[in-house]
Amino acid sequence: MVGWNPLFPADVADETSPGTVFQTEHDGSETIWVVVRREPGEVIEYARVTPGDRAGLVRVVCSAEENDITAATVTYELTALTPDANAALDQFAEQYPDFLEHWRQAIEHAMGWSGG
Repeated sequence: MVGWNPLFPADVADETSPGTVFQTEHDGSETIWVVVRREPGEVIEYARVTPGDRAGLVRVVCSAEENDITAATVTYELTALTPDANAALDQFAEQYPDFLEHWRQAIEHAMGWSGG
Protein backbone atom coordinates (compact mmCIF):
# COMPACT_ATOMS: atom_id res chain seq x y z
CA MET A 1 0.00 0.00 0.00
CA VAL A 2 1.48 3.29 -1.09
CA GLY A 3 -0.45 5.47 1.33
CA TRP A 4 -3.36 7.81 1.52
CA ASN A 5 -3.32 10.38 -1.25
CA PRO A 6 -6.91 11.51 -1.91
CA LEU A 7 -7.72 13.59 -4.98
CA PHE A 8 -10.45 16.18 -4.54
CA PRO A 9 -12.09 17.07 -7.88
CA ALA A 10 -13.40 20.33 -6.39
CA ASP A 11 -11.89 22.73 -3.89
CA VAL A 12 -13.13 22.07 -0.38
CA ALA A 13 -12.84 24.23 2.71
CA ASP A 14 -13.22 21.21 5.01
CA GLU A 15 -12.55 17.76 3.58
CA THR A 16 -14.54 16.16 6.42
CA SER A 17 -17.82 17.95 5.60
CA PRO A 18 -20.70 15.65 4.66
CA GLY A 19 -21.15 15.65 0.90
CA THR A 20 -17.43 16.02 0.19
CA VAL A 21 -16.33 13.76 -2.69
CA PHE A 22 -12.81 12.50 -3.33
CA GLN A 23 -11.03 9.72 -5.19
CA THR A 24 -8.20 7.35 -4.34
CA GLU A 25 -6.19 4.92 -6.45
CA HIS A 26 -4.67 1.66 -5.28
CA ASP A 27 -3.26 -1.15 -7.43
CA GLY A 28 -4.75 0.38 -10.57
CA SER A 29 -8.29 0.63 -9.17
CA GLU A 30 -10.03 3.93 -8.53
CA THR A 31 -12.34 4.33 -5.56
CA ILE A 32 -14.84 7.15 -5.18
CA TRP A 33 -15.55 8.27 -1.61
CA VAL A 34 -18.31 10.50 -0.19
CA VAL A 35 -18.36 11.79 3.38
CA VAL A 36 -21.85 10.86 4.61
CA ARG A 37 -21.62 11.57 8.34
CA ARG A 38 -19.39 13.50 10.70
CA GLU A 39 -19.48 14.15 14.41
CA PRO A 40 -16.26 16.11 15.05
CA GLY A 41 -13.84 14.28 17.29
CA GLU A 42 -16.07 11.21 17.44
CA VAL A 43 -17.23 9.71 14.13
CA ILE A 44 -16.69 10.03 10.41
CA GLU A 45 -18.41 7.78 7.92
CA TYR A 46 -17.79 7.39 4.21
CA ALA A 47 -19.66 5.75 1.37
CA ARG A 48 -17.17 4.25 -1.07
CA VAL A 49 -17.48 2.64 -4.49
CA THR A 50 -14.81 0.89 -6.51
CA PRO A 51 -16.66 0.47 -9.83
CA GLY A 52 -17.02 -3.15 -10.92
CA ASP A 53 -15.57 -4.39 -7.63
CA ARG A 54 -17.11 -3.36 -4.30
CA ALA A 55 -19.20 -0.72 -2.55
CA GLY A 56 -20.19 0.07 1.00
CA LEU A 57 -19.50 2.11 4.11
CA VAL A 58 -16.37 2.83 6.10
CA ARG A 59 -16.86 4.12 9.64
CA VAL A 60 -14.18 5.51 11.96
CA VAL A 61 -15.22 5.94 15.59
CA CYS A 62 -12.83 7.62 18.04
CA SER A 63 -13.00 7.28 21.80
CA ALA A 64 -10.95 8.75 24.62
CA GLU A 65 -8.75 6.29 26.49
CA GLU A 66 -6.49 6.69 29.51
CA ASN A 67 -3.38 8.90 29.32
CA ASP A 68 -4.81 11.21 26.63
CA ILE A 69 -4.83 8.41 24.07
CA THR A 70 -7.49 8.20 21.38
CA ALA A 71 -8.62 4.76 20.25
CA ALA A 72 -9.99 4.45 16.72
CA THR A 73 -12.34 1.67 15.65
CA VAL A 74 -12.51 1.27 11.87
CA THR A 75 -15.37 -0.74 10.38
CA TYR A 76 -15.84 -1.69 6.73
CA GLU A 77 -19.24 -2.90 5.50
CA LEU A 78 -18.57 -3.84 1.89
CA THR A 79 -20.52 -5.69 -0.79
CA ALA A 80 -18.96 -7.32 -3.83
CA LEU A 81 -20.46 -5.94 -7.04
CA THR A 82 -19.69 -9.01 -9.15
CA PRO A 83 -19.31 -12.71 -8.40
CA ASP A 84 -15.59 -12.44 -9.24
CA ALA A 85 -15.15 -9.72 -6.62
CA ASN A 86 -16.27 -12.03 -3.79
CA ALA A 87 -12.85 -13.74 -3.57
CA ALA A 88 -11.02 -10.41 -3.30
CA LEU A 89 -13.44 -9.23 -0.62
CA ASP A 90 -12.93 -12.49 1.31
CA GLN A 91 -9.17 -11.96 1.09
CA PHE A 92 -9.55 -8.38 2.33
CA ALA A 93 -11.53 -9.67 5.33
CA GLU A 94 -8.87 -12.29 6.11
CA GLN A 95 -6.06 -9.71 5.94
CA TYR A 96 -7.98 -6.96 7.76
CA PRO A 97 -5.95 -7.12 11.02
CA ASP A 98 -2.71 -6.71 9.03
CA PHE A 99 -4.31 -3.88 7.01
CA LEU A 100 -5.20 -1.98 10.20
CA GLU A 101 -1.76 -2.59 11.71
CA HIS A 102 -0.13 -1.14 8.59
CA TRP A 103 -2.26 2.00 8.90
CA ARG A 104 -1.52 2.30 12.65
CA GLN A 105 2.21 2.21 11.93
CA ALA A 106 1.92 4.63 9.00
CA ILE A 107 -0.03 7.12 11.11
CA GLU A 108 2.45 6.87 13.97
CA HIS A 109 5.33 7.42 11.55
CA ALA A 110 3.62 10.40 9.89
CA MET A 111 2.91 11.95 13.29
CA GLY A 112 6.46 11.35 14.51
CA TRP A 113 5.27 9.05 17.26
CA SER A 114 6.91 5.89 18.41
CA GLY A 115 4.41 3.50 19.77
CA GLY A 116 3.31 0.02 20.14
